[in-house]
Amino acid sequence: MTTEDELRNFLLKHARHPARVGELPAPHGIGECRNPACGDHVRAQITLNQARIDQIRIQTTGCAI
Repeated sequence: MTTEDELRNFLLKHARHPARVGELPAPHGIGECRNPACGDHVRAQITLNQARIDQIRIQTTGCAI
């Protein structure tokens, strides 16, 4: 079982050093979501290789991200 401290440390580590952040030069797909109530904004881009996700990049802003 994972303790609350382990989960908290995992989330803090990710918040300080997020993975796969940025933009792809020629994405095959883009998804975007906004929450006007708090200002959260998430944008994800992917490239495909034979119907499988090859790369993914995210851009996020907001209160919880």
